[in-house]
Amino acid sequence: MKKYFIQFCLAILFLVLTNVVTAQWNPDPTVNNAIVNGANLESLQDVCSDGAGGSIFIYYVSISPNFVLRAQRINAAGNKLWGANGVEIVITQNIFNAVIKPVSGGGAIVSFVAQIAPAINLGVFAQRLDANGVKLWNAGNPVIVCNASGGQLNVRLAVFPDASSVMTWEDQ
Repeated sequence: MKKYFIQFCLAILFLVLTNVVTAQWNPDPTVNNAIVNGANLESLQDVCSDGAGGSIFIYYVSISPNFVLRAQRINAAGNKLWGANGVEIVITQNIFNAVIKPVSGGGAIVSFVAQIAPAINLGVFAQRLDANGVKLWNAGNPVIVCNASGGQLNVRLAVFPDASSVMTWEDQ
């Protein structure tokens, strides 16, 4: 037991004394890269690689009474590539379980559960973004994957090398 405690202490000491291990793009470990600036951030939902050393983040912003699902691409140097506020994917009153997976060429597919209109049940929706953050599917509107009565939750997403995708969810 004493041996493991000493190894643990040495590992912690090593991490504290070295500046090599950082989880940010800025080389100064006291400065973090802001993905979103503003008081309306509700929740960072998911992140994926952009295939070029950077990442694509999806997050909700609250603009009462609605929520806006946005995406932001950050390159390997920590620069925002999709504007100061990212790109808007959808505006809705209810949104849950947003997930993102990369596609080749720097874009991504986003899937989420939302209530797009008050008369529509919670459904599964998707949108594809290219490397510049341009919405590619359904003239920029999210594609309805499933809106069966009773609603859906817990969407999961898999994307294949040819950019085809499979989504699963739980019917309520």
